[in-house]
Amino acid sequence: MKLSRRVYIIFFMFILVATIAIVTFVKSNSTVAKNQLQNATIVSVNKDTKQLDEQHRLEKQQKLEDQKKLEDQKKLEVHKKLEAHKKLEAQAEQKKQKEAKKQEVSSRNETSSSNKDKLAVTPAEPKPKSELLIDRINGKGNAKQAIVVTTNDFGTVNATITTFENVNGAWKQVDTYDGNIGRTGFAYAKSEGDGHSPIGIFSLGTTFGKNSNPGTSMDYKQSTSNDFWVDDVNSPLYNTWQQGPINGRWNSAEKMYIPQYNYGFVINYNTSERVPSKGSAIFFHVWSGEGSGTAGCTAAAQENVIRTLKWLNPSKNPIIIEGPMSEVQKM
Repeated sequence: MKLSRRVYIIFFMFILVATIAIVTFVKSNSTVAKNQLQNATIVSVNKDTKQLDEQHRLEKQQKLEDQKKLEDQKKLEVHKKLEAHKKLEAQAEQKKQKEAKKQEVSSRNETSSSNKDKLAVTPAEPKPKSELLIDRINGKGNAKQAIVVTTNDFGTVNATITTFENVNGAWKQVDTYDGNIGRTGFAYAKSEGDGHSPIGIFSLGTTFGKNSNPGTSMDYKQSTSNDFWVDDVNSPLYNTWQQGPINGRWNSAEKMYIPQYNYGFVINYNTSERVPSKGSAIFFHVWSGEGSGTAGCTAAAQENVIRTLKWLNPSKNPIIIEGPMSEVQKM
């Protein structure tokens, strides 16, 4: 039985449609499976990433906790060490106090025992009164104030200046400070220009200064640029204070208007008979600096000179005593 051409065409179309449907179905299922697999993979990766992140977070947290525990442990150990050290110090201090107390008690007992023995043997002797340097000097006359200038030996420039005052019949030390004397030290036989300071006990002449009176009750003379102290051994005005003009009255003299003479006083050396060449212009004045020798004067820091000027009292007949310590104690 023969089929018609039309039936063949219909049958062929049916098969083609069926094939297309089958292929489409298979392809669709494959895409879905692929998508599902891909989604599953993504989900798995995300899950793994989250798990890894969580693990890292937990590890980091654990590490921080471990580090904190370690730091806390170290702090605790340091605290324990400090406490132990404080405890040891406290124990040592207690021990020291006990020892000191024991020693004090022992010392008291020994002193008490010693005092008892002394009382049993001989009566207590009065303490000897300490003697001042001024008490060993006999040539003070009726002076109630004294400035004592001493050095360790004849050739020393650095001096110690000590002031004393007699109060109700007893000498008391008032002040002490550093000073300088002549650049060649002390000498008994002084001559003009030799740089020696004279040894001896001298009265005080006028106080003076380039500046105004600092508050002394002594006679005070303020100098000017026209004031001079004559050191010309051939001048009849030798070793006196004069004012210009010179007019041939002398060939050499010291200017009185200089910083060293801001404040000072005249030491009455060779001022009465004024023997030529025996030395002139011997003053107590402001120094040029510690250790800087003078031409024969005694010098000290300006504040010390001012303090001494204020202290001087003409009614107490002040004197100045100068020389090496070995010689001053013989005066």
